[in-house]
Amino acid sequence: MRKTPLTISQINGALPLAYPHNTNHASDYTCIIFIFIYSLGYSVGFGPAAWVYGSEIFPQNLRARGLNFAASGGPIGSIIASQVWPVGIDRIGSKTYFIFMCFNLVCIPIIALLFPETKGRALEDMDDLFIEKLTHERPSLEGNKTGTAFGEKEA
Repeated sequence: MRKTPLTISQINGALPLAYPHNTNHASDYTCIIFIFIYSLGYSVGFGPAAWVYGSEIFPQNLRARGLNFAASGGPIGSIIASQVWPVGIDRIGSKTYFIFMCFNLVCIPIIALLFPETKGRALEDMDDLFIEKLTHERPSLEGNKTGTAFGEKEA
């Protein structure tokens, strides 16, 4: 199941990992443990699952472009986070962690409710899965004699 690791990694990412100006050594060790837990959750969830899910969800004729677009999301998100983080820490301090935690918590129902499960399905069945999810009915291949993708105009 691919939705479970994605959801778990969002919960894991929602945990506040550190607080600045801390003098409590027990909390320092706890933070180190949570960093390892976060890394484990990311390695199980969004690390590989984003690549696998991105390679499965696009139709055959758009798969290369779609995966390229999906794969660029991680680095773009990292750039945005690395630019926003220092400003947030300077202006609102450790509350910045909670803003990022809220983004992760918002992703949980989005993934759970809107991402179709792709485990155990052939790549050729993905078009049917996503059209079925959007229209709540199985698409008919009767009218598609030309071999073009659904909704695509013939050249």
